[in-house]
Amino acid sequence: MDEETHNWPIPDQFVTEFDVLKYSHQATPLPLFHDGHLVEPSMANEVMNGAIVEAHFRIHQWRIQQLDSFQATVEGIVILRPAPRHHTSAYKRPHPKTTGNNEPEVKKTHHNAEASSSKV
Repeated sequence: MDEETHNWPIPDQFVTEFDVLKYSHQATPLPLFHDGHLVEPSMANEVMNGAIVEAHFRIHQWRIQQLDSFQATVEGIVILRPAPRHHTSAYKRPHPKTTGNNEPEVKKTHHNAEASSSKV
């Protein structure tokens, strides 16, 4: 890896595969732009998740015998509208008595005539 890519974040589940590939392949940063500025690779997932983007790419086509083969190369991605911000709040959380299907738990009432009457 070179100076630009050696600090890129790699998810733990891909570290082993990455260690095998990093000596035989060259990493190229995703050309992602927001407000005219290049987005750092470490911020790409956060910026793109839920955003509306415009993708520019090049398509190559080869015809080998009777089979067409295509390859797309990303030239650039421009964020048109960022994802809406979701603010977490300590006051907004699931009710502790909800079931897994997001319906409130129904309390069962027991009517026992002997339990409700008082004897003197």
